Amino acid sequence: MARITKITDAQKKLQGHGRFVKAVPDVRPINKMWPTPDDLGGAGRALWETQGPLLVKAKVLTDLDEPLFALLCRSLDLVYLADEAIAAEGITIDSKGTIKGHPAIKLRGEGMAQVLALSARFGLTPYDRGKIDLKVDSEPNDKMRKFLFGRNR
Repeated sequence: MARITKITDAQKKLQGHGRFVKAVPDVRPINKMWPTPDDLGGAGRALWETQGPLLVKAKVLTDLDEPLFALLCRSLDLVYLADEAIAAEGITIDSKGTIKGHPAIKLRGEGMAQVLALSARFGLTPYDRGKIDLKVDSEPNDKMRKFLFGRNR
């Protein structure tokens, strides 16, 4: 019977087995939420100021995440602006004698798709919360972690 020797991750990488070794940047969770961007509207600002600190407490956010989280907040603003336009002007418009759907409906749909996709990246949906790997600087008895994820990680 052949004897199998254990190969270390460093040896696997040298041999070209990149799929066994993850190249993860050495980042640490932030301890304080970044300042709120001045250009955020009401919905984006509310998301930044309410959910952001919760993600900081759960140790989800790192310095690499600021632009993506800002994009999530701006996308939510777009959805709310489209909702306001539709509420004020209706779901249809008269374009040269032809009734058409309001262009804000398409913008709202695109913004909503982006909000849902980015929300999943931060674990803001119940389904995606369990997919986030929080092995960096984790505290297993953290009450926020138990609340967000339902179990210790």
